[in-house]
Amino acid sequence: MEPNKTCLVISASIKPMACLICEERIFAPDENASLPAQIESVCRQASVKLSDIPDLYVDVGPGSFTGARIACAIAKGFGLLGMDIFTFSSLDLGAHLSPHQGQFIVLLDARRDNVYLGKYEKREVLTRLTQPALVFRDSLNHSLPIYELKEFSVDDMAEYVLNNRPFQKQTAFLISPVYLYPMDCSIRK
Repeated sequence: MEPNKTCLVISASIKPMACLICEERIFAPDENASLPAQIESVCRQASVKLSDIPDLYVDVGPGSFTGARIACAIAKGFGLLGMDIFTFSSLDLGAHLSPHQGQFIVLLDARRDNVYLGKYEKREVLTRLTQPALVFRDSLNHSLPIYELKEFSVDDMAEYVLNNRPFQKQTAFLISPVYLYPMDCSIRK
């Protein structure tokens, strides 16, 4: 993304949130509103038409599967309207927020004593060392530091997008949420 290019960033993997980045200024709505209402709110605040936004960044999970499905459905619709779509992982965002250096684990609560897990290394750059996995919390036996992502803010999400470009452009029809299936902990689409 070019420095002054407007983009919309959405997530619903933990809770619904949207923000509009316009000339490095962040517009954030009422975080208690639905995702479509938040999108409408940030566009109104910035006096920007949805049709004038060239890029959409969407969190595809893991996290709330229903939330991620909603965010992906919105992204597909915007992709059909001509927006360029870029995806990111909630665990990658968590790794970006982690204060740890070197190798570490990022966890996100998956309920029922399960956690989503990703292994990362942060030196000059952040590197994902493993694909996301779903594991029992009791089975964690790592000597690595652990960062548990409980929530993130609109500012955290915007900073992540601003500081981690370029992202891989996605085809609207192929966007899908990350679903980690409990039976074998593999990624299902």
